[in-house]
Amino acid sequence: MKRNLLTQIRSEWRENIWLVVELLVVTAVIWLIGILFYGKTKNYFKPIGYDYNNIYTVELGKIVAGSRYYEGDINDWEGWQTDLQELIERLNKNPHLEGAAYYEGALPNSNLQGGTHIEKVDVEDSVTYLGRIRNGSPELVRLMQLESATGKTTEQLEEILRRGDMLISESEDYKAAGRNVMDLIGTRVYRGEGTGIYKVGDVIRGVRDNEYADEWGTIVFPMLKPRGIFNSNSVQVAFRVRDGHDKEFLKEFEENPELRRQRNVYLLAPKALTDIREEDVRETETGLRMLGCLMFFLLVTMFLGLTGTFWFRIRQRVGEIALRKVCGATRADIFRRVIGEGMILLLIAAALMSAIIWPMSDYFINTFNCTRPEMLVFEAIAIALVALGIVVSLWYPARNAMRVEPAYALKSE
Repeated sequence: MKRNLLTQIRSEWRENIWLVVELLVVTAVIWLIGILFYGKTKNYFKPIGYDYNNIYTVELGKIVAGSRYYEGDINDWEGWQTDLQELIERLNKNPHLEGAAYYEGALPNSNLQGGTHIEKVDVEDSVTYLGRIRNGSPELVRLMQLESATGKTTEQLEEILRRGDMLISESEDYKAAGRNVMDLIGTRVYRGEGTGIYKVGDVIRGVRDNEYADEWGTIVFPMLKPRGIFNSNSVQVAFRVRDGHDKEFLKEFEENPELRRQRNVYLLAPKALTDIREEDVRETETGLRMLGCLMFFLLVTMFLGLTGTFWFRIRQRVGEIALRKVCGATRADIFRRVIGEGMILLLIAAALMSAIIWPMSDYFINTFNCTRPEMLVFEAIAIALVALGIVVSLWYPARNAMRVEPAYALKSE
């Protein structure tokens, strides 16, 4: 029976080739959407490494020489730097705040975030540590409530930054390369850009933009002085308000000029980090909903398409089915033959898909944030879904084929 089925499929290859192509495309698209959806959501339940609630970010402004509000005789950067540092100290003394800091690309959901790598100075190592750059004053630890992976307190982490050392986070990439990030504590390293030598002070928990973001290493560089901040708007100020003190502080911030200005430096209107990150999360979730709708539409279309295709094929073979029953085929044989033909065509399509995607596995791993075992699992899921669609779409036509009377075979004689 199986041998006859394979012979029939081979003899009807011109008709079957288009069905195989259809099954190949449907299976590949389901696999692609599935692995893309998984790659965007796989990190959802992992910790993001910081507390984004009650954080406000503020852009800086400066008063230049020539303005009637300018205080001072010369237009110098050191004056502005001192002004900003005094303003941060004043904010940190406010009873409504838990902490305030100036930073450059340190907060998640910032367009100014960049990446770099660090390398050991005293020991040659072919593996580098990759991570996002988070430049900030020592108060950044308190502001973001960063957690030490070695049990150090917030005050100890701040002190590490005050003495000019850096903080790095746990890194899956560094671990996958066969290295232990804890071994970097106490070592001297330099940035990939060659902009300075630092000492690694401690390891912290990794920081991600939101629940959907990829896991990256985190590198906190100390900004003991806001160097060059007035060349651009890259350096900003952020503060964390105590729970339940938002309204009181924002009102005081608006009414008290001393909280907004120190000589030639002033702060603009604060923006809640929750609002900023909500825009990023909303964009991601909109894309995920579109992927879900596309998957649903694809499955419905596949079901209807396969139902129509196999229904037509079975209607053309009514005489052949009746003849087989005359020759002794049971109802179960007819049903298995109809279903078996669809499964064999699917296996051919699956083999062709594997031959296409696996030579390109490195590309898919880098593009869709997945691993080879995950690719294999989703390939199996895609094949299983299409197989289920074939069984469901063939169930009714196959049941009708089982009821064909053997006398129908004499009709064409």
